Amino acid sequence: MRFTVHSDEPATQEDVLPSPDGTLAAEAHSISGPLDVRTWRPADPATVVRARTTRPALLGPA
Repeated sequence: MRFTVHSDEPATQEDVLPSPDGTLAAEAHSISGPLDVRTWRPADPATVVRARTTRPALLGPA
């Protein structure tokens, strides 16, 4: 299947996974869109990801 981007705007997606008893088991948020990898190259990608998350402890040790 071919994927075509029709806009420069990012696409967002939220997924919520409940456990069998109805409590929240997992929650995932993603943003995707075109990226120019020639100009966007952070020196330390882990620092960028940790700065954007609301719960960095879930990502493991720094």
